[in-house]
Amino acid sequence: MKLSTIVFATILLAACNNAADSEKETRADSLPRATADTEYIAPVKDTSHAATGNWRDSLIVDYINTTRNPLVKVTREGGGKLEWMNDGLQKRDGVMYYRFQLGHSSENKFNTDAWLYIDTAKRKLYEYDLVEDKLISK
Repeated sequence: MKLSTIVFATILLAACNNAADSEKETRADSLPRATADTEYIAPVKDTSHAATGNWRDSLIVDYINTTRNPLVKVTREGGGKLEWMNDGLQKRDGVMYYRFQLGHSSENKFNTDAWLYIDTAKRKLYEYDLVEDKLISK
């Protein structure tokens, strides 16, 4: 009787473990996939539309090459890869902006160096001042 109880318990544990693994795989498959909105690009001097893909990228690359933001400068001058992610549209003071998170990756995390806003109508880039909660024209 003891032997059959041990065998039954072992089979039960193995079955539960397989069901848990299957559930994890199902959950992982249902998570949203990374989109093509993440751009990996080293700073370049050529900011033409052909070199960078579209007008928003051109504005961001130009910002990277000319900014005085110390966080962006350290990454740029250190030869690191700057990345940006489209964080969607946001309306501020009646104006629609594309919002981008600019930064770099290190050890499985993303470090934000700047938040950038691009006016959808005027195609003008602004840097977000977190402390003052305002947009600074660049």
